[in-house]
Amino acid sequence: MTDVCLILEGTYPYVAGGVSVCVYNLIKNLSNVSFSIVHIAPSGDSVKEFKYPIPKNVKEFHELFLFDFDFPSPRRFKKNQLTQEAVSLLIEFHRQARKGNFSLFPKLYERFFHPKTKVFEIEDLLYSKESWKVMTQLYTESGLQADFADFFWNARFIYLPVFKILSAPIPKAKIYHTMCTGYAGLYGCVAKHLYGKPFFLTEHGIYTDERKMDITQAEWLPTLLSESELKARRDPGFFKQWWISFFLFF
Repeated sequence: MTDVCLILEGTYPYVAGGVSVCVYNLIKNLSNVSFSIVHIAPSGDSVKEFKYPIPKNVKEFHELFLFDFDFPSPRRFKKNQLTQEAVSLLIEFHRQARKGNFSLFPKLYERFFHPKTKVFEIEDLLYSKESWKVMTQLYTESGLQADFADFFWNARFIYLPVFKILSAPIPKAKIYHTMCTGYAGLYGCVAKHLYGKPFFLTEHGIYTDERKMDITQAEWLPTLLSESELKARRDPGFFKQWWISFFLFF
């Protein structure tokens, strides 16, 4: 167990910048404090070489790649049927989340992701017939006029990295500290819930504003309106707004 676990998203030690400098100076100037680092990145291809040295008081270094998926194909895993209670929990969580109520999140985590209490595996959320029923019901309730295929793939690419975060191993530490919200913030919340240790967030920059800009400019996200209509309405469109709302949840 280390004194502090630093949860870093796209910064130290691979990316040069103000946050990375802050992290490096923090570790170096607290030589009597032991650190573990969890570095969150999109994929293994996005990390090349260290831009900063790793001080000796860093005792553990872990990497978590959000979009490197190694789940087995649906033909290679033993399916566990989601119970009606589990299906109802998934649907109700999403209904409440749309209203800004996330009080069911601890129960959801215990049911699907806690290493000691989970009953189902990630594959059951991806490939089971029951999860398909959840997806189709949420699509119906959304009243969306877009193709179901667009809804399905946006939902999958939103939730897969979240599944990686919620199911990732968490090193034991006396304190958990992150310098942004987003995926790192979610990882810190899970660490606090799992081990009951303090979790500190010191925001360096405005994470949600940066994600809003990224999403608004993204060309790969489908829209339901023409570009001229979007500009006239100053509306990012359903799918972009969905992604923005997702990061506001963090």
